[in-house]
Amino acid sequence: MERAVDVVHVDFSKAFDTVFHSLLLDKLSGYRLDGWSVRWVGNWLTGCTQRVVISAFYSGWQPVTSGVPQRAILGSMLFGIFINDLNDGIESTLTKFADDTKLGGEVDVSEGRAT
Repeated sequence: MERAVDVVHVDFSKAFDTVFHSLLLDKLSGYRLDGWSVRWVGNWLTGCTQRVVISAFYSGWQPVTSGVPQRAILGSMLFGIFINDLNDGIESTLTKFADDTKLGGEVDVSEGRAT
């Protein structure tokens, strides 16, 4: 019987912007990171503000409550922790590096193509 390998490449680059700080800090606590370290990460993530500028019109400054800095080593590590349980319940092979994920596995050609 013929076998085939299916691979799906997923790019989570925009997902860095959608990580809610509160969920990330809860997940860090769930991994038994000590309270001091969780507060330190929380302090690193908070205190940033942003506003929208269109032509000469400026919105008010608003606190940033989601997103992980992509250019920081700590940001990449925190995002990795955030998606660490992504493979729970998935029967195929999952490979993660920063915001790139590969999902793959060997399938039966006739049934695998239909799936």
